[in-house]
This record gives sequence, C-alpha cells and structure tokens, in this order.
Amino acid sequence: MSYQQLTYNIDSNGTIYDNDSIEASVISDIVLNFQTGIYDYIIITPSQPIEHSIYIQAASEQHGGEGMVIEIRLVPEGDKSAFQHYAYHTSNHQEIIQILLNYWGEQKLPYLINWHNITNEF
Repeated sequence: MSYQQLTYNIDSNGTIYDNDSIEASVISDIVLNFQTGIYDYIIITPSQPIEHSIYIQAASEQHGGEGMVIEIRLVPEGDKSAFQHYAYHTSNHQEIIQILLNYWGEQKLPYLINWHNITNEF
C-alpha cells in the first residue's frame, strides 16, 4: 500500500471521523477547542504505519496544567511489543496543529529530538 492509498480515522473525545470526513479544518478546530482543566483529546490513526508510527495523539493537560501534550508511538516492523512512545509538551495550539497536519497531510513525522521518550511509562 502506498501513502496515496493511506486512509485515516480520528477519535476526538469519543467522536469518530472516518477518512472521508477529515479535512484540515476538522483537525484545527478540534485542537483550538481544547479546554484548560478538561481532558480533551485527538487521536489520528493511519491505515498503515507512517515511518513505523501507528498513531499520533494530542490532549489537553488533565491536572490543572494549561498546556497540551502530543504523543507518538513507533512500532518496529514485525514486533508490535517493542514499541517506542514519545511525548512533547507545549501550550502553543498552532504548534500542535502543524504537527498533526504534517502527519495527516504529508505523512511526515515530527522531529523527535526535543521530545521525551516515555516508553517506560507503559
């Protein structure tokens, strides 16, 4: 399967968007509507891994935080139990939106150098 045949699902607070209903504005609106102190989230799942990534997700901070966290999971080919999970915290909605749009629209992973490997938390 090539990336041209890639499809996506989005889960946002329990609302599921299938591939045909996903547009850039849907992703932007979801993130811009994240509320402080309330757990809002978005999970973007491609139909096949993108450079070993099986999903990317973002959420508002739950415990009184004013920021957001974005996370990505990488799974080596052939061994789903040996995953790597990275997280990045920011309060910049536009930064989160751009990362998600790059993932969805360009099949481009974020540059993980400033992200934290949180695999050991799982």
